[in-house]
Amino acid sequence: MLSPDTRNPSPTPTQPPLHATYHLQQLPPEILNAIFDKLSNRTLIQLTSFNRHLRHLILNGPSLWREFHWADLDEGMLSEGFASFAEKYFKDGALLQHVNLDFADTQLREDEELEEIDLVFDFLQEYHFRIMSRYHTAPSTLLMIAVHCPKLANLQLVSPEDHEDTFGDTIITLPAILQRLPYFKSLTLNMMGADHIQRYSSEDPLQNITQHIHLQELVLQKVTSTTFSSVVLHVIPHLPNLRQLKIGCHDIRNVYCDDILHHCHQLDSITITGDQFLEYKPFAYNHKLPPGTKSLHLRADPDDWEQESVEQLLYIEKHHRELDTLVLENSVFVNPTSIRKLSSLSSFPNLRCLVLAGYCLDNYGSADIGVHQKELVQFLSGCPNLEQIRFDDMEGLVNDDILDTLQMNSLRSLHLAQISTITTNAIASFIQRHPQLQEIVIHDMEHVDYSLLPIIGITCHMLKWLDFYPDSSGHQKPSEYQLIDEFFSTHCIHVKMDQLKIGTSQYYSQL
Repeated sequence: MLSPDTRNPSPTPTQPPLHATYHLQQLPPEILNAIFDKLSNRTLIQLTSFNRHLRHLILNGPSLWREFHWADLDEGMLSEGFASFAEKYFKDGALLQHVNLDFADTQLREDEELEEIDLVFDFLQEYHFRIMSRYHTAPSTLLMIAVHCPKLANLQLVSPEDHEDTFGDTIITLPAILQRLPYFKSLTLNMMGADHIQRYSSEDPLQNITQHIHLQELVLQKVTSTTFSSVVLHVIPHLPNLRQLKIGCHDIRNVYCDDILHHCHQLDSITITGDQFLEYKPFAYNHKLPPGTKSLHLRADPDDWEQESVEQLLYIEKHHRELDTLVLENSVFVNPTSIRKLSSLSSFPNLRCLVLAGYCLDNYGSADIGVHQKELVQFLSGCPNLEQIRFDDMEGLVNDDILDTLQMNSLRSLHLAQISTITTNAIASFIQRHPQLQEIVIHDMEHVDYSLLPIIGITCHMLKWLDFYPDSSGHQKPSEYQLIDEFFSTHCIHVKMDQLKIGTSQYYSQL
């Protein structure tokens, strides 16, 4: 196993702290110890499960963490380990500035678990700097959070499923919360129940959001057609600093984006996802995207309107050559017809990030798959400045031959997930041709194994971000521990990494 690296001593408080994420799960104690010994100067840790061994590592490890994500807290977990953690990491001179406490199913209310609540609030008031919080909790407790955390910048209000009355309580409390948060920049709201409030109220409760004009990011989940129109017409136009809008659509019918395009010119990024689009058209033909828009994310469930999706892509290419991010998900937007059209268009000279996800080979058959693959390569060749590329669930269309063909001199980020037609050797060859890669994500790849790790470590000397989870079982074999150890012995681990995840089952979700 690894011994502490004496050539890279921990930085003194006067040195700029390094920054990395450790997502520690499914790894044996000896590997965890090796990571902490080797990387004791990193400054961000994230826990999704808290056991005795991890508690020992955290409480007896370095006191240089800058950020701490404490998730899935069960009842009693705070009183069990939080006090010791706070005493160690929030003393005078500690560097921790950013905490995310996710209380999961623990319902923190002012009349319950008073000891734990007092502990949390005393900690926040004494030590906080900038807290990101996510609470399933009562509005009165949210107000207490605002009082104790005046530098709060990001708040996610996620109510339990099927609790429609939660939205009404939260939206009424929101003005009082926002008034106490001058640094507030990002708000996430679960919109379940908003229709009910609007139906029986003479005033639009969503207008309470407009009282905070400094808001820069707005994320709305479980949005219906009624609340969609209200947000676009009455909320977004009154938020001059808003740059990012993310909407999770819930049972949307007959909703068009004309309103967004016409009323929301300040936006830089639009993300629209949902379970049911049906008659929903992602972009109308008679409006351009707002002039500042650089990012476009389209996702829908499969339907019978492939030709319309192609027309949307044609419209985007015709009017938005400045587009730098394009995300196309599900077979509505990722299909042989759309790939063929994309390949026939002129180049996307400013495209920096491309995500293609959800190609279903079963829907189209394999007879012409070779032709479709050539068209995909032709399309990618028309994107000379691509820096990030992600293929997710592109079974059949993306394979070893595609990777062997591609040469992207500007590429910095490679994401591959849920593609059984790509092997370890093909990825290894691709990485060796692209040593400039700074971010690599490998998830749920049936024919990719841990022998890729040493190759990544030897080749990618500028690597900043690694999320390596090729096996969906989440359990490593003894031989794979040695390969993980070899990775930590390579050059790449001595650089300042921003994120490191190996052998974990955390998977990013939509919105």
